[in-house]
Amino acid sequence: DGAWQDMEGHPTFLYESLWNLLGFLLLLFVVLKGKRRFDGQIMWSYFLWYGFGRGLIEGLRTDSLYFFNTPIRVSQLLGFVSALVAAGFLIYHLFVRHHRPEELYVNRLRAAKEAGRAERNKKEEDEHGGDSY
Repeated sequence: DGAWQDMEGHPTFLYESLWNLLGFLLLLFVVLKGKRRFDGQIMWSYFLWYGFGRGLIEGLRTDSLYFFNTPIRVSQLLGFVSALVAAGFLIYHLFVRHHRPEELYVNRLRAAKEAGRAERNKKEEDEHGGDSY
C-alpha cells in the first residue's frame, strides 16, 4: 500500500527488460532451429523487435524529451522509425530477394572447412601411396 502510493508512473525499466528477454528468446529460437535465411536476419529482427517495443514503452514514460513543440516523443519516434526501417529490410530479404542456404556465412565457412579437410586427407593418401595402416 505505502510503496505503490507514491508511484506516479509505470515501471518501464521492468517492461523493457521483459520485452528484451522475450525478444532474446525468440531470436535464440530462430537461430537454434536453423530458420535463418540470410546474413543479417537476426540483427534486423532485433532492430524491429527493439524499436517497436521501445516505441510502445516510451509512450508510458513521464520524463520524455519531446520533438520540438509537438506531442511526439523523440525516443518513441526513433523507436518506431528504426522498427519501420528494419521491417523494410526484412520484407525485402525474406520476400523479394531470394537467398540460397549456401549463401549464409556460416554455411560458406563450413564448406571451406570441409574442403580443407578433404584436401588434407587427399594429401595424406598421396603421401602414403593410398596404403591403409
